[in-house]
Amino acid sequence: MIGLCVAVILKNLVAQANHIVTRYFDGLVAHRLRARVLRQTVDSCIDYRVENRRSDIVNTIATNTWKVGGALTQLHQMAVSGSAILVFLVLLMMISPLLTLIAAAFLGTTALIVMLISRRAQRLGQEVVDQNKEFGLRM
Repeated sequence: MIGLCVAVILKNLVAQANHIVTRYFDGLVAHRLRARVLRQTVDSCIDYRVENRRSDIVNTIATNTWKVGGALTQLHQMAVSGSAILVFLVLLMMISPLLTLIAAAFLGTTALIVMLISRRAQRLGQEVVDQNKEFGLRM
């Protein structure tokens, strides 16, 4: 019982440390990216800066660097999830190959069902967007 509690506490400590380190590096990368883009903008041709308002330039920099930061966070989460899947797959194979096949079949079936449901929902959402666009054009 004590071992289980220690394992849960240790797992949560590792998860918290991962979260802190990820946020630190995400902030560091985003800051460096913003600084470089701003430096390039300031060093750019004077015609570009005269042609565009400063607020538009700053807004573009903020939006694009925010998106890049989000993409890097997603990439990190995919790497962590992929590593966890690999570890659990190896452990499951060591426990029972038959159980692994059953779990894989169940997950495959579940993924197929979710894909079919989401495809239908996406199609219905696109129909609503098209009707809304059509309605907007009539107004």
